[in-house]
Amino acid sequence: MPNALDASAEINTNFLLTGPPGVGKTTQLLTFKGKKFAYFFDPSGVGAVRGHDVDYEEFLGTKLNVTVSPIPKGGPGLEPRELGDARLKAQAYAQWEEHWMRSLDDGFFEKYDVVMFDSTTTLMDIALDDLLAREGRLKFTPQQGDYNTVKIQLRNIFRAGCALPCVTIFTGHTMLRQRTDQSKMLNDLLVPGDLQVRGPLLFGTCGLMTYNYDKSSKLKSYSIQTVQDEFNQNLKSDLSRIRPIQDVTISDFKRPEDFGLGKILRDSMPS
Repeated sequence: MPNALDASAEINTNFLLTGPPGVGKTTQLLTFKGKKFAYFFDPSGVGAVRGHDVDYEEFLGTKLNVTVSPIPKGGPGLEPRELGDARLKAQAYAQWEEHWMRSLDDGFFEKYDVVMFDSTTTLMDIALDDLLAREGRLKFTPQQGDYNTVKIQLRNIFRAGCALPCVTIFTGHTMLRQRTDQSKMLNDLLVPGDLQVRGPLLFGTCGLMTYNYDKSSKLKSYSIQTVQDEFNQNLKSDLSRIRPIQDVTISDFKRPEDFGLGKILRDSMPS
């Protein structure tokens, strides 16, 4: 029977980086040493790492209905469901799913030291597009049950991604809103329902990224907060060398590994 006295001092190397757009979440990938791979679901993702040694695949939703109607009282007139080859050709999520499952089977990820998923917000969007296509409801608004289905899909992606034998980084966006069951405002991760709590449980570090600008010196800086406060209740980190609010600015993009979360992780590793 295992005993905690004998447990290794290994660090959970799964990161969930949250915050608004433009706060440096994606560029933290560059601070980790080794071979890097990224899934980009966000159109701006590639631009954040352009010019650096990062393998990537990009899956963006492009086949979109620009006119959407509420479901009529008599029920929707369903279109043909997009399945099989038609689904793979038309839907970004189906293309990603095919690449993901094949990569798990053929050991694709074994050659990488770091894998990033950027971002969960846009991944959830293409997952919802695909669900509506599979149900023949692309021209109609999603229903509550659709968000529950996407929540379970995203939860499974979190679990499978965190099980990869390497450093994994998920990025996501937050929005300040009032919880229906609470009177106070909270800065929530943009995922459905209880995944706002279940998701962070899988990660060793859940951090809120912020951007700072000093008007007097005109210097830009980036930081990560990993301690809870009144508005952020799911922040944490098991890195021994990280401060509650830590500067993670990449001061020199010719040697990004000397800065940011990658350096903090290496400094925190047991000797």
